[in-house]
Amino acid sequence: MGAIIPSPFLFILLVILIIPWVVESVHSLHPHKNNASDEQALLAFRTAIKYDQENSFVTWAPNISFCKWKGVTCSVRRQRVSSLSLTGVGLVGTISPFLGNLSFLSILDLSNNNLDGHVPNQLHSLSRLRYLHLHKNRLEGSIPPTLSACHNLMDLNIWDNHLTGNIPPDFGFLFNLNSIQLSRNNLTGIIPNSLGNISSLNYLDLSENKLEGHIPQEMGRLSLLNLVDLGGNRLTGEIPSSLSNCTNLEALALTDNHLSGEIPGEFCSKNTLLKQLYLAGNRLSGEIPATLLIVHNSKYSAWRTTS
Repeated sequence: MGAIIPSPFLFILLVILIIPWVVESVHSLHPHKNNASDEQALLAFRTAIKYDQENSFVTWAPNISFCKWKGVTCSVRRQRVSSLSLTGVGLVGTISPFLGNLSFLSILDLSNNNLDGHVPNQLHSLSRLRYLHLHKNRLEGSIPPTLSACHNLMDLNIWDNHLTGNIPPDFGFLFNLNSIQLSRNNLTGIIPNSLGNISSLNYLDLSENKLEGHIPQEMGRLSLLNLVDLGGNRLTGEIPSSLSNCTNLEALALTDNHLSGEIPGEFCSKNTLLKQLYLAGNRLSGEIPATLLIVHNSKYSAWRTTS
């Protein structure tokens, strides 16, 4: 017969087994204690804001779980910050680099405020980030090339700021991107050929910058492209015939550049979904292709050119 464990020893064994479960349960009920790094990152962000027009931070109090603070959303299971969305609330200040510590963040939307300073390099640590919306602020400096480490990024919207420098070529490694919107900045340099590697891309807006060079032939690889706006730059060369491979294209705007040559005939015949075509303000020559005069499923088309 086996030895019988005395009841005191049995009680101690049960306590040892139960304590870890109790501790985990208590932590799950008090996420602000279990996830101190998230709370500290949010408080550092709050400190970098000089003015809060709509008093959005009233709920950001120590006696309230940070998961219930305005603009903050937490994951259900882990109770970690998954979204920080404070759009159009009149924030004045800078974007704290400590936001890079929100390791579970998938949505960062600080658009339509009055934020200045740089886009923090530390955002590259957000490996789960899917939506980065910083448009309609006063951000300056260059776009951090390190953002290419955010491999899950789907939307990159930093339009209508004061950004300078080049479009990082490493963005071509963001294979999950659906949308790149960088218009209304002061970006210079060329359109990287590597953007042609983003096969998931369907929206590309680089308009109203100071981009130079040719439109990359590699853009013809982007078969899912739905809208392309490269207007208001300093682009030269011809319209790439490879764009005829973008058979899902519905809108193409190349206005107010320095493009030359003829309108590719194959582009006009293959892009049967095209509804809007803007080519005005260039140096195009030759005849308007006959296929342009046949408008496929179109509500509106514009194909004016100026010399």
